[in-house]
Amino acid sequence: MTSRRDLLRLGATALLAPSCATTRRTPRQVVDSPRTTAWNQALTAPGAELNLELGPGAVEGSIPDALRGSRALWNGPALLRLGGRLAHPFDGHGLVRDYAFLADGGVRFTSRFVDTEALRAERRAGRLVHRGIGTLPYDVDEADGPAKNRAAPALKNVANTTLTDFGGRLLAGWEGGAPHALDRASLATLGLERFGVLEETDAFLAHTRLDRRRNVMVGLTPRPGRTSALTFRELGPDFVERVHVDVTLESPSFVHDFVITDRFYVLALNPLSVNLLTYFSMTRGTATLMDMLATAPEKARAVVLVPRPPPDARGARTAQATLVSTPAPVFAVHYAQAFDDGGAVVLDVCAFEDFTFGQEFGFTGPTTPLDPSLQDERRPQRLVRLRLDPEARTSTAQVLSKQGVDFPRVHPELDGVKAPLMVAATRADLAHSDPFDSVMSLDLIDLERPEQVWTSPADTFVGEPLFVPTPGGALDEGHLVACVTDAPRGKTHLVVLDPKSLARGPLARVEVPLLPYAFHGVSLRG
Repeated sequence: MTSRRDLLRLGATALLAPSCATTRRTPRQVVDSPRTTAWNQALTAPGAELNLELGPGAVEGSIPDALRGSRALWNGPALLRLGGRLAHPFDGHGLVRDYAFLADGGVRFTSRFVDTEALRAERRAGRLVHRGIGTLPYDVDEADGPAKNRAAPALKNVANTTLTDFGGRLLAGWEGGAPHALDRASLATLGLERFGVLEETDAFLAHTRLDRRRNVMVGLTPRPGRTSALTFRELGPDFVERVHVDVTLESPSFVHDFVITDRFYVLALNPLSVNLLTYFSMTRGTATLMDMLATAPEKARAVVLVPRPPPDARGARTAQATLVSTPAPVFAVHYAQAFDDGGAVVLDVCAFEDFTFGQEFGFTGPTTPLDPSLQDERRPQRLVRLRLDPEARTSTAQVLSKQGVDFPRVHPELDGVKAPLMVAATRADLAHSDPFDSVMSLDLIDLERPEQVWTSPADTFVGEPLFVPTPGGALDEGHLVACVTDAPRGKTHLVVLDPKSLARGPLARVEVPLLPYAFHGVSLRG
């Protein structure tokens, strides 16, 4: 399977999966509107390193007692605009934002850039230096632009996607390479973490899974080629690999996330096609890897189940994947949960019917504005429950919400176990999803109970919500915390809500200066 970083290494292997599909981005007129202006401000805010002590008087409402002593952190791209060119959001530099809920009801806010080699190089130059996944550093219409693009370094580890709290450290993930380890208290960058097993060119998927029952972090190294090779790795809190499982699939595929059960590693097949003409444009320095790719929706009717070793397993293993057919095409970027249910596997997934690479977050090119209406041209991702039968290799599907759903999160201790509650980002307009203006909660036990939704004010945008469990409480007891990017007012708001009563609105709201829209986060204690 191919991650965003693995695309950087497709090289000649792209010729092994040719397609005549046109994936090249075409110029378009971006309609000026308050929403477009706000979206561009939300994504291209430069970011800053801040240390703010916000006492109880700076909090609108009151931080709930159950949150005090916990932290909510998000990672996401910053410094998108450098030297007059706009980077694709996937190529922005990682900025970690940390909200610590204090015992007196105040909040300590800290933001730090992840100190990567790419950040240092581009700050020194004051412009884009690296070829990114979706961005070229030089204008292709300039006489020497393509040659400069070909000569530019291709590996741009920006550590901008996820945060994982494990082994006494935070890991800032980017699936193109090894994660960067951060000091858990200060957010200082400690360096690349290769776990003693990752080679310099190995990818490590940004999304990981934490199996609290086995006390392991599960990661994934994908390798592209004529066949798709996956290595699932289980690491202890000492960051020593306990076991890894190699599996080979017979088609090029895209993977950004996966889930686990006690018996399986689980992910959608996500088959890709590769445009030969755009591949040659890429080698000439006039196109990006994102331009080269397209989904193959006619083949996207399968979920991959990879047998997982027992808890006491050690060393290397090879597995045979089981492909389970789905009733309709499923192209998945994010998953809510998976769990074993007797002989079946239940998978809750945010499913696209199709997906266009390169247009994420409304990206239209390095010299034109972001266009939030781009996402309105496709159908939103739907939260679907698939009940998979590994023996029959068939499944049934049930749509769980009328909303367009993404960034789903459950109780952080329940990877691989049936969770009672999910929170997610959504949009008040049921016909569309991202950019999100709302958060939602959904009862995953009583599927007849309607979802609850809270919507932020006009021309503001909601990022990934986190579920912060109540210490010692039931598995569905906790709070929803999310960041609202309020570009018209030059602010970012942290909102605290009761996921069982979203209609009440925020229990607490905290303002900090405007920061760029973030990707994924983590909640932790202490």
